[in-house]
Amino acid sequence: VVRSQNSNKIFPILLLPPLRCVALPIPHSVPPPGMVLIERTPCAGAAPFSPLQRSTPRASREASPPSDPILPYLRSIKKAIDEIRAHPECYHAALEQLKIYVTECIDKYGDDYQYSTDPRLLKIWILYGDAVSDFDKVYAHLEEKRMFLEDALLYESYALFLCAQGRALEADKVYGIGISRKAEPLDHLKKMHINFLKQLESIVEESDEDAQV
Repeated sequence: VVRSQNSNKIFPILLLPPLRCVALPIPHSVPPPGMVLIERTPCAGAAPFSPLQRSTPRASREASPPSDPILPYLRSIKKAIDEIRAHPECYHAALEQLKIYVTECIDKYGDDYQYSTDPRLLKIWILYGDAVSDFDKVYAHLEEKRMFLEDALLYESYALFLCAQGRALEADKVYGIGISRKAEPLDHLKKMHINFLKQLESIVEESDEDAQV
């Protein structure tokens, strides 16, 4: 649970050192068990001759099978994240590129039935929620479209977003909804919920101790 009330700091979903950012699998690779969003921590702007300042297309123009039109976006997103890892001084420039790729992909394919159960698109939706700073809107949209409601990552991500905003009761409710729907992996979601409750209890106890001092 993130206890910071700084609205500019994005929560971690799962820690992926050394840089906390989403790991998007290229198709035909085994996806990781989870992901994290880029954390908006203070960082210097792009260097004067940063490789990120060169002209880049909005999405890689590599040919891809018509059956998987989001593939160029997945590659572009991965490339932007790799640039951040390799050149942390270029954080802001790479982040803007990442936002462009994510937003374009969601605008074009966010509601595409072909991807309605594809975990890759869910991760892009989560990144999009970070980019627009409105995960409430993203969650409501996916609820309305009945997309990814059986994926534990949706509830875990939204709950952590709510925690980062100090909305612990709402986060607890979201965990409960995911568990009631038996979102998979269910055991992992239950474990995250238990950890959340333990940390919340610890925070309450610390607050009580401070009040008695």
